[in-house]
Amino acid sequence: AEEGGAEMTPTFKAYFRGHFRSKIKLLLCLLIFALALTSVSAFGGHKSEFTYYNDTDMVHQIYYYTDLGLQVFILCVLAYILPVLEFSLFKKRKNLDCFYALPVSRRAMGMVHYFTGLILLIVPFTFSYLLNFLMMLRYPEGFYYPPLLGMYFLSLLMGTVMYTVYTFVFNQANSTGDGIWFIVIW
Repeated sequence: AEEGGAEMTPTFKAYFRGHFRSKIKLLLCLLIFALALTSVSAFGGHKSEFTYYNDTDMVHQIYYYTDLGLQVFILCVLAYILPVLEFSLFKKRKNLDCFYALPVSRRAMGMVHYFTGLILLIVPFTFSYLLNFLMMLRYPEGFYYPPLLGMYFLSLLMGTVMYTVYTFVFNQANSTGDGIWFIVIW
């Protein structure tokens, strides 16, 4: 195999499996947190009823609204914190000798951490978006649903771009603290 290549070698696959297994608890915590926030937001909203009296009779109006801002907020927060969680171990000098002694190239190791972070970004956002969509189905007459599919993919694309840029910016720093400040300033 070429030096620095990131092809799917058995060591690459083994490192990916091991690293992903170590992040399962984090994935579950992020998923539970995102679903809890979405549940609180979605159960309390989407429909408001108002009754008022005009000059001659009583008027009853129903307003339907959706708030996809929470899902976008979850996506933005995850795109900010996941590069820090995935790549901060490379900023500790005492860990570098151990990591770089593994039979996996640096590029392959970086790809494993990048794709693991991407999975940690996509899964909570997807389930949060799906839960919000299911809550909207309680009022099928109140919403026009086809744009939601496009909104999902567009949000996912923008979240992936944010995550990628923040990963690059974080990796330009010399320490974890500097990387966090680089992301904030960026």
